[in-house]
Amino acid sequence: MGERMNTLWIQNYARDEKGNRLVNDNGFYYLSTDPDDEICLGSTNTNIYGGLTTNFYLQGNWGMLNLMGALDYKFGGMILSYSNFYLQGNGLTKKTLPYRDTEHGGLTWTDSQGHERHDGLILPGMKEDGTPNDKIISAYDYYSTFIHDMGTGWQPDMIQENSYVKFR
Repeated sequence: MGERMNTLWIQNYARDEKGNRLVNDNGFYYLSTDPDDEICLGSTNTNIYGGLTTNFYLQGNWGMLNLMGALDYKFGGMILSYSNFYLQGNGLTKKTLPYRDTEHGGLTWTDSQGHERHDGLILPGMKEDGTPNDKIISAYDYYSTFIHDMGTGWQPDMIQENSYVKFR
């Protein structure tokens, strides 16, 4: 009670007692199911927004030309961008370049068909037994986790501030 309207609460990743993210048997992060692990990421409300517009008219023997420009701005408010969510899940953003190959930090590993691949990564975190994660996953499998809601909610690191300045 007493919170700002449209406060955004989301389930956090499962963590050990030291705050390390936990990984499942497949080497992926997962969300906690404990209701006490909800975290507040802020509000979807905007702090300030507005814009300016102007028109320029040019007239000559050839006729008249009207040029319009607008500056829009918005500061504050949190958002889950479905566009970015699915673009990242499909590997179509610059954020998905890491681990695609050895030039971008990918680890060499052998898949279940015996093919050598160079798009592996090990997510930093701990297994439930308290040992460091050592499970190699492919970059494709990792990024495709961002295309769905992991079955229990949105990943907290996909929520971002919705501030911008645009010129039209």
